[in-house]
Amino acid sequence: MTRRNSYYSAIVAIGFASGLHAATFEAVGTISDVQLGRNLIVVDRQAYSLPNKTLLGGSPAILQLKPGYLVGFSGTEASPHSIIDSLYLYPESVRVVEQREQSQ
Repeated sequence: MTRRNSYYSAIVAIGFASGLHAATFEAVGTISDVQLGRNLIVVDRQAYSLPNKTLLGGSPAILQLKPGYLVGFSGTEASPHSIIDSLYLYPESVRVVEQREQSQ
């Protein structure tokens, strides 16, 4: 009987462990808002958490972002905001935003 219980315990443990994998996501979009104090960015009307540990060029990504930048990113689904773990900044969008700011 103990062998049978061990078998069922192992099956339950495997099922539980497989349920622990976090759901991930990938997206591309344009930033409309950067909230430094809350570590949030809004991309295509969706708010995402962007922790300081997410780096871009060796420093916190959130400190380098502006509305209008096109970004590609991936992370972990969470509530209330999914968490961005990796971020790519499309260079052409940076040039466009910077030129627009200089012409104002």
